[in-house]
Amino acid sequence: MLNVDTHVLLYALTGTLRPRERRVLGADQWSISGIVLWEIAKLAQLGRISIDLEDPDVVRVLARIHVWPLTREIAHGSPCVACCAGTHAPLRAVVARLRAELQAHDLQMAKPLWPALLEEPIRIDVPADAPWKPGQEYVYWPN
Repeated sequence: MLNVDTHVLLYALTGTLRPRERRVLGADQWSISGIVLWEIAKLAQLGRISIDLEDPDVVRVLARIHVWPLTREIAHGSPCVACCAGTHAPLRAVVARLRAELQAHDLQMAKPLWPALLEEPIRIDVPADAPWKPGQEYVYWPN
């Protein structure tokens, strides 16, 4: 099972995958995190994309994708909620629980077809060609 991120799902829904990407994705079942659906709805609401989650074709595609839930417990104990409440006490427990869930999920994933050659910072919700600004959020992504 391939766990695809928001961008890959959007490329698939809009038919803009490259032939090699279509072959790789076509060889396995897909899954997404529940937050991906929220991200797509939010991007559409902000006018950054023009995908309607109620479109029958989109509904048909999404019905074939496994959605990993964002549980109430995870949402309630998330670092953002802990920070807003003025306490970081639940943060370690949340991180440990998320790591355990990710590890369990990773054990079900197919092994990579090739090794990662580099790891680079990828900004969150920022076009790749936009200039860097102080304080932008990013993740390190193996490629």
